[in-house]
Amino acid sequence: MRDRVMKARLPCPLVAVGGPSGIGKTSAINYLVRRYPNEYARPLSYTSRAPRPDEDGREYLHVSDEEMRAMWQAGALANLDDAYGKLYGISTESIDTLGSSGVYPIKEVHPANHAKLRQLHPGLVSVIMLPFDANDLNLMTVGAREDRKTADAEFYSHIDLSQFDVIRPICAVESLEVVSEFLRGCIRATHATRALFPAPGMIDAVNRAGYDQVACEFSETRRVTTANFHLLSKAFFHSLIAETLIEGWTCLEVGPGWGWLRNEFRWPNVAYLGVDISPGMAHRSSEDGGVAVVQVGSARNLPLASSSVDAILASLADPFCYPAALCEMRRVMRPGGLFAMSAPARHWSDGIRDSDNSHYTVFGLNDGQQARVCSFTFSLTELCTLLELCGFEIARCATATGADLPSDARVAPAIALSAERQRVPLNDLAILNMVVARRAEK
Repeated sequence: MRDRVMKARLPCPLVAVGGPSGIGKTSAINYLVRRYPNEYARPLSYTSRAPRPDEDGREYLHVSDEEMRAMWQAGALANLDDAYGKLYGISTESIDTLGSSGVYPIKEVHPANHAKLRQLHPGLVSVIMLPFDANDLNLMTVGAREDRKTADAEFYSHIDLSQFDVIRPICAVESLEVVSEFLRGCIRATHATRALFPAPGMIDAVNRAGYDQVACEFSETRRVTTANFHLLSKAFFHSLIAETLIEGWTCLEVGPGWGWLRNEFRWPNVAYLGVDISPGMAHRSSEDGGVAVVQVGSARNLPLASSSVDAILASLADPFCYPAALCEMRRVMRPGGLFAMSAPARHWSDGIRDSDNSHYTVFGLNDGQQARVCSFTFSLTELCTLLELCGFEIARCATATGADLPSDARVAPAIALSAERQRVPLNDLAILNMVVARRAEK
């Protein structure tokens, strides 16, 4: 992350929050608006449905279908959506006024309409709240209308999660404060770094396809740069696993790949789970390395209950080092839980990547093709800033340089080339960042 972008003041975008009827969207929005009135406000909206007994007229103006269509044609509405048989629309002027004043306009919007709304408002932060499991949905939607529950069951069974920026699984036992504070942190981090990252759904798609391509050929012999990264982080992870992990902990490894972290070191007796975006990599971890359980999934939609993990480890976390994934990892960690990661340093990547490919790395394949995956690199200061923005407290951090490579190590061509292009001695080239962080209480 570039510090100058982090400090730039950007207009606050519209935040659209979707999810099944009764999941808690309105309660979460009400919490944010009430608790942080200088940060969040509901934009003025219109609907063709009849007023409800508890409405005071400040959020919705109730008009006819014909009036709403006329306002839409005149450009007075940012959207015109049909939700459960009634028309809804948000005032364009209200969105612009709030956003330019530094307040997030936040509103419930049916997920079917988020993509359409994004076309008109490219900066949109799209949030979807979903039940952690079916039993949670049954508990949460007791008061929901039966006609909406039926429509939701059909819609959400086929939903494409790639179009949403923030995915928030909801457990029935979580408090409104916990859910709302998570949304606040993730919205802020996503907005502050919007210019730095592709859309989260695009990140998932690129990584899934790229790592599936390279999975069968992934080895330290074939991937010398990866082997160098592992050498540089070996002492870091050895001390962490041997001295910090506690027997009986629940530990999650994000992006285990072919299983280096689990197989290279002697772990205490912990409950281990790995999650990898690539089916091919997950299969290799389980088959070749015997790495307990590795599930296929995205780092921004982990198959774990909130606050259920004691420690998260990630060797070479650059493919998922972006706010939606980091905030999700924080969600599944208990307060005070441990997060330890390594990631390539921006100093190294600046010497081998052009500006059009600064977010990507490419693996050459045996058949002459190339596999392209996301790789987000930062200076150590930038990385720590990003982690703090996503709700972590930095415990310790370090950067490894070429001087830290063993004298007999084969130096990867990509590392040597970076030093040569930037005209710096190899020993002075920052190659790998390593961070130990903890989940902040808030």
